[in-house]
Amino acid sequence: MILNFLKLKLFMELLLTRTYLPFGTNGEIKMNNVHICFCIELPWKQNKKEVSCIPEGRYLMRRRCSEHFGWHFELLDVPSRALILMHPANNAQKELKGCLAPVTEITGQGEGFGSRESFNKLKVLLYPVMNQGEDVWLRIEECIESIFWRRENGFWRKLEAEQSKFDQLNVVL
Repeated sequence: MILNFLKLKLFMELLLTRTYLPFGTNGEIKMNNVHICFCIELPWKQNKKEVSCIPEGRYLMRRRCSEHFGWHFELLDVPSRALILMHPANNAQKELKGCLAPVTEITGQGEGFGSRESFNKLKVLLYPVMNQGEDVWLRIEECIESIFWRRENGFWRKLEAEQSKFDQLNVVL
């Protein structure tokens, strides 16, 4: 008797949790609950092309090369959108048209710095997996925990709700 084994398709999944703000969308990309980088996008404007971030969901990522961006990532099967990319940018309003940009630090609403550094970190992490034929998925969700952003030393820092409540108590005392 010959046994046929199904070849299991391995995959990797990143999680982008977002905070929606009036002038941009700030987020954090994690894998297995470990911080990889932050992310900036345009604000949510009902998925309108070139002015809105994309809808929450789960998107297959693939490598893509263009003359403008060189090697970067494309998110596939985004509802009512095409060519949604992940590439370096530090200001969503000035540099993005619906795409996503990894950043090292958040400096404002849809603004950050160190995008090329964070993008290269993602390439080092994801390209070998993609080169082995494994799928890489990006799951995008709204941040369900209470997150507060506070400006500290020129940067926006993400604070967990518990720490923010503690800071508020210290201000009152």
